[in-house]
Amino acid sequence: MCYFIVVGIPEETAATALRSLPAGLRAIPDSQYGGLNRWMSGCALFVVVEGMCACSLFTPKPKAPGRSRLKKLRRKYEQQGWSEAKIQRALADILNRPERDAGLRPGLADWIADIAEGAGRVYLYVHWASDKIARDPLRQALTPTAVRADPASVEEGRLITVSGG
Repeated sequence: MCYFIVVGIPEETAATALRSLPAGLRAIPDSQYGGLNRWMSGCALFVVVEGMCACSLFTPKPKAPGRSRLKKLRRKYEQQGWSEAKIQRALADILNRPERDAGLRPGLADWIADIAEGAGRVYLYVHWASDKIARDPLRQALTPTAVRADPASVEEGRLITVSGG
């Protein structure tokens, strides 16, 4: 399956916003996600894709490894003859791995932030195609600055309002 990114742009600014869509991306008018209209009132809904989906436009945050995974890694490193200090460093690196590649691709994050600054708000919903849209999704409010500075702040399955101006 694939990711899809639904963007709700205020109707009065949608045409202008779409003209500034980053090269290589398409915004397809959407009716499939009509259930989101409850929360995106007054907005035109679009699915933003590159090619046929948005998998290249969004990367989920990596899940923290569980205790059993860390134990397996420790055992593997011990069998390879690693010193205790080296094992500790390797496990610490795994636990503290940055999320720099998670979230929206930077060009898309900038476009969304620009729309919010110009239109006052934009809505965003990142959806894994095989999952059902929650009847009452978790909501998240972000500023354009936050979206630009930390694209990983955008998480899947949340109705995100980016407000600013």
